[in-house]
Amino acid sequence: MRGAGKSVVGRAAARRLGLPFLDLDRAVERAARLSVRAIFARRGEAGFRRLEERALRALRGGGPHVVATGGGIVERAACRALLRECGFAVWLQVAPAELKKRLGRGRRRPSLSGRAPAVEAGVLLRRRGPLYREAAAAVLRCGRARPAVLAERAAGAYLRLCAAESGQRSAASAAAPHQTCRRSLVGSGRRRRELEVRSR
Repeated sequence: MRGAGKSVVGRAAARRLGLPFLDLDRAVERAARLSVRAIFARRGEAGFRRLEERALRALRGGGPHVVATGGGIVERAACRALLRECGFAVWLQVAPAELKKRLGRGRRRPSLSGRAPAVEAGVLLRRRGPLYREAAAAVLRCGRARPAVLAERAAGAYLRLCAAESGQRSAASAAAPHQTCRRSLVGSGRRRRELEVRSR
């Protein structure tokens, strides 16, 4: 969800893994030559979601990246399928009360319903929760954990998958298993396994 810390945690995970970081919203803005807010105003949410899917598809076939997607990317079934097929998705799960507190401080993102961000968050979370769980290979229950801790846990889960797919017994036994892993740190794969990580 917006306000969960995707960009901050994503950048930290990318540094830890030595991989490029990509904010998918920024990729959509570059392709459209419009801000997210302007895209919503001119083309509506459906238009933005189409551009978002196109940007996600463009990542296929390239090397691994750490990708921060928009919170609504799971709204399209095609995007959920791409996340599962091509990557290792991590759901940064923030308690509703904490999420509303963060969003109440004001964000640049446009409202999808005309409601205040903090009110809208509860509505969206109820709808998107099952979709996040469907797409995610790992669920990080954020609690009060610092972004660096969440990044370490996300990177560790990703490395374990890469090591398993490389035929290694553990991430520790491979010098850099993610250098040969074709997935990006954004979606799960056929051998989907969910990790419930609790953070204090």
